[in-house]
Amino acid sequence: QTTTALSEFSAAEKDDFPDATAYLSLVQLYMQASQIGQASDQIRAGLNALPGDPQLLNEGMFVSLVARDNTEAKRRFDEIERLYPNSGYALWSGCLYYYATLQSANALSYCDRLATQFPNNHIAHSNYGWAAIDANQIQVASREFSKSYDLVSSTLNQLTENQVVDLLWGTTLTEYLTGNKKETQKLLQVIREKYPTAATVTGLQQMPLLWSPTTMSRIETVLREFPK
Repeated sequence: QTTTALSEFSAAEKDDFPDATAYLSLVQLYMQASQIGQASDQIRAGLNALPGDPQLLNEGMFVSLVARDNTEAKRRFDEIERLYPNSGYALWSGCLYYYATLQSANALSYCDRLATQFPNNHIAHSNYGWAAIDANQIQVASREFSKSYDLVSSTLNQLTENQVVDLLWGTTLTEYLTGNKKETQKLLQVIREKYPTAATVTGLQQMPLLWSPTTMSRIETVLREFPK
């Protein structure tokens, strides 16, 4: 099924697709398969065909951050801010860029406005939650991860594995940081049983998840404190 989709979207690109859809769809497929290099290639091809496209710039910044290419991520973020100031694209990019580059204080204003502008988007709330954790605003983080979960609780089976892992770990960390060790252990058991790759630091590093070094350090602390 994935091979078929890749073939179809690749064909759409060659047919001079009039928008970014084919490129973005291929990027998402490659990212889900943790094929970051191929995803980066699709971003470059898309921006060559559609210079300044906001969706490609935004997704390209995300891919660059996952690839730990902060220089390219900054260039794409700056271009979004220049071409689309105060837009939803600028808010998405600012929230992620500043969080991933250990500038959580700067991230918070972007993330707050993002969640306010897109109140029904679960990713907007979880992104805000991650930035709040790094900024040691744990109550804000707990609130935002709760909002994110409430938005998807009835449709969890429609989320990607990466999205579920992101939400599970965000909730686990907020429980841990508020001192709720019983709930932390319960959530960690769910991760270990259902998503074993996400239950080790090495496994998480292989997944296309955008977490700051601070976040990864905290996850490592939790895993050490609650061994299998």
